[in-house]
Amino acid sequence: MSLDWRLSSSIHPHNRLRGRYYLEVRGKINLERLLDMRVMIKAILPVGSGNTAITNGTIGDTMGKILGDLKPEATYFGLQEGARTVFAVVDLADSSKIPSIVEPFFLAFNANVECFPVMNPEDLMAAGPDLESVVQKFG
Repeated sequence: MSLDWRLSSSIHPHNRLRGRYYLEVRGKINLERLLDMRVMIKAILPVGSGNTAITNGTIGDTMGKILGDLKPEATYFGLQEGARTVFAVVDLADSSKIPSIVEPFFLAFNANVECFPVMNPEDLMAAGPDLESVVQKFG
């Protein structure tokens, strides 16, 4: 599919997205998804700080505040490296937002935090034409 695109800064309310420059695309593309990237946050809570938060009763409220601010698409709790671990999938509008999504885990739990891009099945299907192009060029 051929796309017609241009950089726009129009302030008309129907053309404005988050008050920033954006890519105007003609075709079947969701502009919100064009600008956002889905990322997985993996926060490993050290056993000591996790135990303290559990025994003093603050883990639920603290985790609730962090996840309330993050508004994750999905959140899972499990074990990694023998410690309590949070896995949260969030949309990241731009890289300048990374500190705001990882610092709460550092400050509240002294956590070891990683952040990396992920895709859902729809994202993977949308990547098909790009993958075909890469295979033709490098495969």
